[in-house]
Amino acid sequence: YWLWSSRSQSGPSEHLSSLVDVLQTTSWGALLYVAVYLVRPLLLLSATLLTIAGGFLYGPVWGLVVVIVASNASAMVAYGIGRWFGGHGGRRDAPRFARLGRYVERLRTRSFETTVILRLLLMPYDLVSYAAGLARISPGPFLAGTAIGSIPGTVAIVLFGASIEQFDCGPV
Repeated sequence: YWLWSSRSQSGPSEHLSSLVDVLQTTSWGALLYVAVYLVRPLLLLSATLLTIAGGFLYGPVWGLVVVIVASNASAMVAYGIGRWFGGHGGRRDAPRFARLGRYVERLRTRSFETTVILRLLLMPYDLVSYAAGLARISPGPFLAGTAIGSIPGTVAIVLFGASIEQFDCGPV
């Protein structure tokens, strides 16, 4: 970044403005946005800020479509990481979850309902995804619960982002 910035003779605010223009005006801007959202759990980026950005960049309708696709794919990335770190599952993980036993058991037996409730309660997005993967719940109910339970919060945050009329980061 430093090399690029020094060669282009521009600062961070100009670069951010250029990035916004690229994301809004090019046909692959939405794909780049989704790609950033996909690696978000690995980089610990804020889902809320990216969702606001999606509303700002693509408006209330397309922003909602793009963010729903990106956030559900991102949830599956975090779920996959949790599942990978969770090992083989089964009864061998019982000591690991001894304190959380009844919660993990509820998550396993009623995966869809529990995921919907956790998403509606606006629990930390990645924490729920990682925990679902660690508990080795079935991916189908997890994805369906995430998709349905995230809709109210996603709509509100995307509409907030879409209500931002102008991007001006000013002098940095």
